[in-house]
Amino acid sequence: MIVSAIVTVGPLGSLSYQYNSRLVLENLVRYFDKVYVISSSRLTVKLPVSCPKIVFISDDTSWVDVDSEDNEIVCIDKLCKNAQRMWELSYENGDDFLVHMCINQYIDEKNAEKMRRYCEWIIQINRPFGYIYKAYQIIDQITFPDSRLPWVINLKHHEFRDIRGYADSIYYKGAKILSKQAFYAKAPYFIIDIFGEMTERDFHARYDYYLKYVGNAAQKGDDWNYWRRYYEIKIQQKLINREIVLSEWGRRVLANIPPDALAYQIKTARFNDFRVVFNKIRTLGRKYE
Repeated sequence: MIVSAIVTVGPLGSLSYQYNSRLVLENLVRYFDKVYVISSSRLTVKLPVSCPKIVFISDDTSWVDVDSEDNEIVCIDKLCKNAQRMWELSYENGDDFLVHMCINQYIDEKNAEKMRRYCEWIIQINRPFGYIYKAYQIIDQITFPDSRLPWVINLKHHEFRDIRGYADSIYYKGAKILSKQAFYAKAPYFIIDIFGEMTERDFHARYDYYLKYVGNAAQKGDDWNYWRRYYEIKIQQKLINREIVLSEWGRRVLANIPPDALAYQIKTARFNDFRVVFNKIRTLGRKYE
């Protein structure tokens, strides 16, 4: 069974991606059979990792447009078309599954094994797609998974052609299947999202590059204090899994996070396990799925 990772990237030398993109690619190469990477930016024409497993595209067919001053204009539709292009390439190459990852996400060895068993289960029950379950690394701690995205695609299913990817979702037979927030304590596996590695400087660069084109972020502006508070509230909604010890990958991530990163600035956010779990169950009707 060939399980491949798909990753769309922008400028890997800035915007906070410079800290762990090499590590993430090394991680994906370690645990996936193939890794398809496509760049939407002229600023990324070479990857920090070279490996026969990696298929990399970065050319004028994958790049976003530029304005009159040669600034790249980020377009969500273009990014989604890039992702779909790599889906098709994975299918044409005879892969069995694709897992759509991000350049700030990794998986540890235990969950990589569980992920493959999950793919085998999808085959057994004859489903065209499954889910990525997402936890977070916040400095030296790992949260319980609290979201899932329909981004595990069974390429050998006869309905594969009925699936189209979009931002945090897919279209399946014309119906939009959204990502879902919930308390997934019994997730079959999870990947780990690196939370809060950007600095204030990274944030402003990220805003100027693409956030100003995104609805809610464009409306709120680039006030760092506002967004720091926004992420502080977000981090307080997470539930730390105190039984998990950082893997070697997690320790390497930790070593790469700059001392003035956002996560360190809001590290004092309190994690009251009982309060968080109670609020999740009471207000959102969380299910163990």
